[in-house]
Amino acid sequence: MDDNQIGWSKDRLNREINRSHYNDGRAKSHVGFVNPADFLHSTTPSESYEGLIKRASGTLDQEKLSKESQSPFLSIENGNINGHEGRHRMAALAQAGHTSVPIAIHHSGTAKRLTPMESATFGAEHEGRKPITVRNLIPLHHDYADQINDMMSKNSEHFNKGGNVTKRNGIVGLAHSIRPVALMKRNYYG
Repeated sequence: MDDNQIGWSKDRLNREINRSHYNDGRAKSHVGFVNPADFLHSTTPSESYEGLIKRASGTLDQEKLSKESQSPFLSIENGNINGHEGRHRMAALAQAGHTSVPIAIHHSGTAKRLTPMESATFGAEHEGRKPITVRNLIPLHHDYADQINDMMSKNSEHFNKGGNVTKRNGIVGLAHSIRPVALMKRNYYG
């Protein structure tokens, strides 16, 4: 069980859905959760380069994080990572103790009728690095907006635009045959 998960604000969620959504039911992307340390490992060519990113990322700046316009993502082609965004943010989140962070998963090719998945494992971007497992994937589509919002907001330690931090516990559950994820502490970003 993961007790240090963060989420997206409603504004960020709406932006990501609008980037992915098609009116005919198709979507270009999923949202899912990863360990930020795994994200960093699977997108760097070596341990030394991973260390360089960790040193360059500095400490987690919640206000700066909430102002980032682009969410961390992985681009996937043929089951492997072929692009990414957000390594420095993921390094800062990992170093701050976060173990479950939402990212967008952009699928290559044309938009499809995506379905929720309990998990998916993708090959690393660089040979010799570990693959990454993404959990609780939900299509970034208006039809799933309430489910995604519930996943992001049931329990939180909220930071958005440097606002007050609030904490509460709860149970996160997802419809469409995804196993519920129980009792998580969550932070939000922008």
